[in-house]
Formats: sequence, C-alpha cells, structure tokens
Amino acid sequence: MSFTGSIVILFVLMVRLLLKKAPKIFSYVLWSVVLFRLISPFSFESMFSLLPTKANPIPQNIVSMQTPRINTGLAIINNTVNDIFPSATPVASVNPLQIWVLIGSIIWIIGIVFLLSYSFVTLLQLKKRLKPATPFRDNIFLSDKIDTAFVLGALHPKIYLPNHLTDGQREHILLHEQTHIERFDHLVKLLSFFALCFHWFNPLVWIAFFVSGKDMEMSCDESVIKRLGSNIKKDYSTSLLTLTTGKRMVGGAPLAFGEGDTKGRIKNVLSYRKPAFWVILVAAVAVICVIVGLISNPKDEDIVFAGVHAVILEIDKNAQTMTVEGIDENSVIGDRCIITWEKDALITLATSSKPTQLSIDDFSVGDSVVLFIGEVQESYPTRATANSIQLQPNGMSGLNDLHPMIMINGALYLDTGKESPMGAATQVDGTIKSNVSPNKKPAEHEQSNFGFVGSEYVIGAGFVQVNIDGKWIIFELEKQDTPTADYAIARLDKNGVLS
Repeated sequence: MSFTGSIVILFVLMVRLLLKKAPKIFSYVLWSVVLFRLISPFSFESMFSLLPTKANPIPQNIVSMQTPRINTGLAIINNTVNDIFPSATPVASVNPLQIWVLIGSIIWIIGIVFLLSYSFVTLLQLKKRLKPATPFRDNIFLSDKIDTAFVLGALHPKIYLPNHLTDGQREHILLHEQTHIERFDHLVKLLSFFALCFHWFNPLVWIAFFVSGKDMEMSCDESVIKRLGSNIKKDYSTSLLTLTTGKRMVGGAPLAFGEGDTKGRIKNVLSYRKPAFWVILVAAVAVICVIVGLISNPKDEDIVFAGVHAVILEIDKNAQTMTVEGIDENSVIGDRCIITWEKDALITLATSSKPTQLSIDDFSVGDSVVLFIGEVQESYPTRATANSIQLQPNGMSGLNDLHPMIMINGALYLDTGKESPMGAATQVDGTIKSNVSPNKKPAEHEQSNFGFVGSEYVIGAGFVQVNIDGKWIIFELEKQDTPTADYAIARLDKNGVLS
C-alpha cells in the first residue's frame, strides 16, 4: 500500500503543477485518491489504470521464499531491491529475511505508538488550555490562551478563535472555519493524520500530508472569497495576517488543525480570479480521469511461456536457482537467465508415463530442460520464476541439437560414441572449461556443447579422449568435406505427364 501510494503521490504532485492556474479545489480533490491508496488494501482492475506498476508487487510468502523476489513491473526497481534480499540458508532454522522483517516490524510499530501517544498527550494539553474558553455562539468559543483559529473535534467539532480579533476579522476567519466543517475537512484531516501515522517511514507521505493541507486551506479561502465577493480580498488577507503568529496544530493534535502557510495563502487570495468556464471544464475532466486512472489497478494478465527449451549452465543449490541458456532462436529468456521455481516444480519430461517428482540433485550442468515460466524480468542476466521445470530424459534431445562435440585449440572433435579400449594416457592435457547449448557449436578452446565442465581430456593423433562418467570416450577430428549438390530436372507435358 505504501509503495502504490508513493507512485500515486508522485503522479498527483506532477498533475498538481499542471493545475496551477485552476481553482485549488481541483488540486485538493486529487489528494483523495492518495488517501484512498494509503488506507485501503483493496481496489478494482481497469484498462484505464494509470499505474505503471503491479497492484501486488510483494508476494505474501516472501519471508519464506528460498530466494525472495518482488515484481513491481519496473525492472530497475526489481533488480535493485532483489539484489539486496538475502537468500535463505538451507542449514539455518530461520530465513534471514524473516529476521529483518521482524526488526522492521518492531521499529514500525514503535513509530506508530510514538506518534499516536505524542498526539494524544498534546491534545490533552490543548484541551486543558481551552477550559477557560468562553462560548460565543453555537459551537464557537473565544479564548485568550490561543493565537490562531482552529477546529477541534470529530463528531461534534468546535471552532476556537483568539480573543484579539476584531469583529470583521472574526467573521472572516469564522466563515473560513465553518466552510471547513461544511466540507468535512476536519474528518479528512483526521484520516490523513492516521494514514501518516501508519506510513510514517515513507517521506513521500509526509510531503503529501503537508502539501494536501496547503491545498485544503487555499481551496477553503477561495470558497470564502467566492461567497463574499472579490472586493473583500484585501480585508480577508489582513485577517489572515493577524494569525501569522499562530502555531500549527496539525503536528501535535489530530483532532485540531489550525491555519498555516499564511504567506502562500495571502498571495493566492490576492491573485485569485474567477476562472473561465472552459478552464473549470478542462480541469474537472482532467481530475476525474486522473482519479479513475489512479484509483484502479492495472489488469494483471499473467503471461505464461509454455515449453521454453533451455540448457543448464550453472546450478546454485544454496540459493535454489539455475542459470540457463535459451536454445530456441530469439528465446524469450535470452542466452543467460536465472530461474527460481515454485514448490514441486521439478519433474521429468515423460511421454508414456506419469511425470516423476525430482529434486535439485537430479539436475546437472548441461542437462536439457523445458521451462514453463511467467513474466521474464528485463535485465542481464534475465530472471524468471517457473511453475514447472521438466528434465528432458536421455534420448529425447531437441530437434535442433547438434552432434556432441568439443573444441580443442581451435579444432572441433565429434563424439564417436566409442569407448577407448586402452583408456587414457597417464598425463591429462586439460579439462573442459565451459559449455554452450546442444544446438550450438563450441567456439572457444576447451568448450563443449554437452556439458561435463571439469571433465578431463587427452589429445591423440586426430582424436581426443574425454572422461565422461569414468569412461574415456573417443572424439574424432571433424572432417572438412567438400560441399556437393545433386540436381534433378523434370518437365510436365501438355497432358500433365511427368518426364
């Protein structure tokens, strides 16, 4: 909620700049979508959503994941955050991320308790100061213990005014405070404060709290000017000036908020002009479109790539990840992709029997696999989560797989399938250092297209012996035959007979 709220706050701040010439009520209304995002965990999906991120970027089981990952829909955020997350240690009884989340939760709760406690104590102190206040009329009270006007209370709000105001100033300020109550601004302020308490760790929420408060006050000033007429702008500004010494109440007491940013409000009052009808119309349409776009979630269409063929390059048993290379041309996972998987995703690829459940120990570097994955994160290496990783059994090689071969000193040696009867010499000439996918020819020294990185080899006259699973297999030097072509010429006569 805080992440989504942050995106919405940034969006509102940008749109607010475009509405600079429009009445402040439009900017104030925009903040309602921010408040909704910060206090409501639910929304609805819409094709008109303006959010560039996923609605639920953080998995609910992230603390128990072997390799914690978030997916915001923004690659730069995903890569930055995911690289920070600690991977689970198999021998440990607690996931490291669980410890960090526990510590963070404790700090978060302490912050909430501190803000609420401070506000409660401040409110009690304020009410103590207001005990000698004298009733003026209805829910209006006068006090010589305060220097600014404010509204206090939620269900039965009361207006408190300083004693030093003149009759004219009192009527101006009183109308302003009554407008707040008529628009239920005191309840909006209360909800905003509680949202701030829960999101206190987010600096953007603090910015939104104070900027929305300014828009609230300025829109209320404009409402008063509209009601009383533009000819009272000077006198109204003078009334505001008398409250410049007043202290802001919002920081300490959630049920009491007073007047702030007097300089900005006076400048806005003096420059206020009744806007043209087309300005109001355009601003209203823009605000409605933005609110609908920001209050709704983008449609979460799960992309599933079926049958992505790959070969395993690396296996990290501690992090429970595989690094694979796509075999198909222009593979969606690229030439290097880090794969994580869901529970029970590792199985065999069988054609005549039920797939068998496997473990990570059943997979080896060089194995061909078929991946069923969702969205691929755009990075290098790419990243994806598989709901199924199917191990391709021996004898079911892909259609595009080449003959097993190895490159030594720039020459290719092809597997003959024959085992050396004599075995290898006592002196080993080297080991396989790297591998490529089965459908590619090795291009580097000591590179194979069948895996077995680390296997030893011995060079002979026109052949190489490679130690594969304890057996020395003979690889012969690739023959460079002269290309040939056969041609056949045929003709159809007028009766359709082929000759």
